[in-house]
Amino acid sequence: MAVCEIMPDADPALVVIDTLARSMGAGDENTAKDAAMFVRNCDLIREATGAHVMVIHHTGKDEDRGARGSSALRAAVDNEIQVTADWEIISRKQRDQEPPEPLHFKLRSVVLGCDEDGDPVTSAVVDVAEPPKPERKPLKGKNEVAMQALYDALRDHGETRTGNLYPSNRKVVSVDHWREACATHGLTTGATDAAARMAFKRAKDKLMDMDEVREFGDHVWRVQDDD
Repeated sequence: MAVCEIMPDADPALVVIDTLARSMGAGDENTAKDAAMFVRNCDLIREATGAHVMVIHHTGKDEDRGARGSSALRAAVDNEIQVTADWEIISRKQRDQEPPEPLHFKLRSVVLGCDEDGDPVTSAVVDVAEPPKPERKPLKGKNEVAMQALYDALRDHGETRTGNLYPSNRKVVSVDHWREACATHGLTTGATDAAARMAFKRAKDKLMDMDEVREFGDHVWRVQDDD
């Protein structure tokens, strides 16, 4: 069980309880009564020391559902910060201020010294890291068909246009040429022109929402180059 020792003559800035589950003894973190007693004891430590109290706790198997246990625990905290398995630090709750942007980190091994056998004793320090590049999910279904049709339209009818609102590093193609290519690829099985137009509009809007395609005027282009 984790023990927090209060030193009468000390003036600590931070008291760390690591972990919540180990410090509750026979208490049940899922029970509101026991959770409220734990919170009250944290308050007593804070009042006796004048320090901030930081509690180390764990999520369940589903990290998106937040911390384990009674909702009384989260209701009592002023700041909730989650360290994820993806090397990210996220503010989940800020009582009195706007939450900061997520931070990213990596661990770096350092040698502290050697043991009695001469083997290195190591530990890890935290370094700031750049956010990972978002992974683009592969297209499926009609989105994939519409994108393949755009490839063909760009290959056959693509052109470079001038102006700040057009990309300078890739070709664009008219929406009409893309629509015709979608019809060739069988984007829709609708028997009417109205059904074909609606299928094309849905595919175009979806690809734009996914930031795969952009449009200006009556021309479109792909956002990403081929790898």
